[in-house]
Amino acid sequence: KTAKRGTGHADQIEDVTERSAKFIEDHLKDQAGLQSVVTRRSAFSEAQNIGLDDILSKIENVSEDDTKKGFAIGCVVNRLMNTVADNFGNELVQYNGVTLNDARKSLKELDEKLIKLASVEVNNAAVDNAYPPRGIGFGKKSEFTEQSLLDHQLNLKRKQPPRKVIPRARQALMEYFPCWMMVPSEVAQLLPRSADFDLVIIDEASQMTPEHSMSALMRAQTALIAGDTNQLPPTNFFRNLNSNDEIDEDLDTIEESILELANIQFHPKHRLLWHYRSKHEDLIAFSNHYVYDSELVIFPSPGSTKDKLGVSLVRVNGRFQRGINPTEVQAMADAIEKFMEETPHRSLGVAVMNQAQMEQLDAEVARRASANKKVADYIDKWEAHEEGLEKFFVKNLESIQGDERDVIFIGTVYGRDAEGKFYQRFGPINGASGKRRLNVLFSRAKEQMITFTSIPMEDFHPQPTNEGATLFKRWLEYSATKRLGEKPQNHDRAGFPDSPFEEHVIEAINSLGFEAVPQVGVSSYFIDIGVKHPTYPFGYICGVECDGATYHSSKSARDRDRLREEVLNRLGWELYRIWSTDWFRDPLACRNQMKVYLEKRLKQAIDNSPHPTSVVRSSEEISERSIQNITSAPSYPTYTQVSDEQIKKISKDSYVRIRYTDAQRGGTAQYIVFSEERPAPGEKDGDYKVMWIEDNLASALVGKKLGDEVSFELRPGEISSCTVIEIED
Repeated sequence: KTAKRGTGHADQIEDVTERSAKFIEDHLKDQAGLQSVVTRRSAFSEAQNIGLDDILSKIENVSEDDTKKGFAIGCVVNRLMNTVADNFGNELVQYNGVTLNDARKSLKELDEKLIKLASVEVNNAAVDNAYPPRGIGFGKKSEFTEQSLLDHQLNLKRKQPPRKVIPRARQALMEYFPCWMMVPSEVAQLLPRSADFDLVIIDEASQMTPEHSMSALMRAQTALIAGDTNQLPPTNFFRNLNSNDEIDEDLDTIEESILELANIQFHPKHRLLWHYRSKHEDLIAFSNHYVYDSELVIFPSPGSTKDKLGVSLVRVNGRFQRGINPTEVQAMADAIEKFMEETPHRSLGVAVMNQAQMEQLDAEVARRASANKKVADYIDKWEAHEEGLEKFFVKNLESIQGDERDVIFIGTVYGRDAEGKFYQRFGPINGASGKRRLNVLFSRAKEQMITFTSIPMEDFHPQPTNEGATLFKRWLEYSATKRLGEKPQNHDRAGFPDSPFEEHVIEAINSLGFEAVPQVGVSSYFIDIGVKHPTYPFGYICGVECDGATYHSSKSARDRDRLREEVLNRLGWELYRIWSTDWFRDPLACRNQMKVYLEKRLKQAIDNSPHPTSVVRSSEEISERSIQNITSAPSYPTYTQVSDEQIKKISKDSYVRIRYTDAQRGGTAQYIVFSEERPAPGEKDGDYKVMWIEDNLASALVGKKLGDEVSFELRPGEISSCTVIEIED
């Protein structure tokens, strides 16, 4: 056929054949290109199966490679949104921020009603199902029993005490009251040995000895033992002391609680992990790190270290001898008095390491209460508030378990002796349960804990095997530096958002001029987004919660929608919730609503923030004037670093106030003014004692600055010491 058509056609066919062969040959040489073609066809085939082939075609038409990725993501998201709207639009339109918030509000109200109704239901069920025996209701009134005795007692104006009624009406009372709360001694005295109860619950079991618990255990069929093995065990510490004992000697008492026995014998065991007493993470972070293996769920606090929350350390140059540190007593009494004058709305408790120091400090506070009406009013107010549940106290280490207050002052008592020597004798802290005693002490505060110490850290070197003393030193270091181990404790660490939804919200918050910090928290529970602003230096102005992974991972609606929010609100958090249904439907409107809320919240936070107070402190010591300002300075506990040029030095024209730190006169204050001529005996300038400039004390004081400790020869062979606490020209 080719021959008949002529040579022209033959040439064309030959040309096509050559081009086809070259085309195939080129493709065979271009393995990468051939693979790209195969990959493209595979991608289009897969896209066609899921309905996205038209998107790939449009992406191919985009000329700029840099924009293809963003264009592709936008196309996919748009297609997915349309698909969801087509398939579930009628259902989703019923859910928005208003309906979801109403549902959460209804859940809270119903849950609280159920809790209240539960107690009423239990009471009604107990009464309806009660069949109390009538007992003896005739003859002598002293022989009445059971229901007859109860009826008789109800008609009397002067009723018999429970200890006389219970043994004679026990069965009737059991019918009416299926749950009893008693101390072990009452159980042994008032109840028979028979197992009348189905369950006995022993709370605070770490402080109950096995012999005291037996009276309750033998009267029930099942037992639940509740307590913390890291809390204070039963102790006979004070029973081991007599008037001739040195109370700062190391003692090792053998202690065992029913909780320890239960941990060995009872199964299964469950651990409660939520910690919600502390309103600042610093207050529990130390125990969580060193005692609870970082397993506690700690709720983050909105405040920063510039607020009156958290932990801090005050250095006091006191002398310790036979259980007493007079200088520390005076320093703490000054701080207590100032606290009561300035912050009467916050409860306060004081803990010291031994009985002798406790008695000294308690007596000093009582003396100041008699002379200062504000101190007396503070003590009376908290004595009456809620029947004295949070009254002011001064206690020792052995008796503080179970107490909690807004603020706790700790006095470590120990320090160098009159000769300047430091002995690491810490009484029961050095014992086998020293670590547990300290853990109790370090977890008593809800808002703030201030530690006063005279311990020279440079000479404090506990043995590695001494857990109590080691933990004691770590606490002092932590109170001063906020460091756990070798790592800084940074509560405002920025984590990573747990969903793209949170990333979008964070971008919106930052675009409004605020600072968004994702995943705010220290242990197990985190707020999705914390919001800060440069004009507010006291931490977070609010938190933003999204219904992301954290919200959906909660096991119950009660935890997710009520309990966690209540705990966070109690800690001071203001929470703003954004629902994903609203955000994806109209992100611009949600952003504008959030802007209005954040600006309003910022104004409220600034208006309510504390006013700054200028307080000068040295980095090593703290004067009495500084101690008196610790509760009013919002920047406390940060120490202000000042140079020698900024610190006033004593000159011959200065008016000086000192506080003696020696063993003989420790804690006594004195006002001094210098004279170049020898003054008459007892000469004074107002309240100031006139002292000859050539006197040993005067010579030692000249050139010193606020907070310096001064040693001088009081008389031949006798050295005394004092601290400079005030300088005026």
